[in-house]
Formats: sequence, structure tokens, C-alpha cells
Amino acid sequence: MKIMNIEATAFERLLEKVQSLCLIIEDASEKHRTKMLGDWIDNQEACLMLGLSSRKMQALRDGGKIAYTRIERRVFYRKDDIISYLETLLSRKSG
Repeated sequence: MKIMNIEATAFERLLEKVQSLCLIIEDASEKHRTKMLGDWIDNQEACLMLGLSSRKMQALRDGGKIAYTRIERRVFYRKDDIISYLETLLSRKSG
């Protein structure tokens, strides 16, 4: 193993550069994630929007009452589908 010594100020400058690059990468990946997901929300966001538990969301999926997509182990819904389902619930209650 090769060991190198550098001045503390040079190390601090290098560390600052690495940290700023990490921030740039994080920002770019967040923008990419948002662009890729677009109008899709995850299960947790859907539960919050509808005021339901994750178990109830699973029952809705199993019953075919709400469309979803599974990517690896995560479940996603189109925001429009969640809003449509919410409007259906509201129209049943008022009708």
C-alpha cells in the first residue's frame, strides 16, 4: 500500500471540491428522478392523499379498484388515478 502526505490546506480544498461535486450529482439525480416519475406517486404518498392505510391500499390493488405499477418491490400509482378514485369516493358519499 502506498502512503502519500499532502498539506492540510490542499486536503481541505480537495474535500470542498468533492463535496460540491456530490451536491451537483445529488441535484442532477433528483431532477432525473422527478422527470422519470413525472405524475407518479409512491404508495406512501397515495396513502396520505386518500387517508388510507397501506393494507387498505393493498386491498384496493388486489380488488382491481385502483391501477398501479410495481417496480422492484415498490408500488407506484398515477396521480390522476388516485384523484379519480378520490372523486369516485366523494361522489358516492354525496349521492
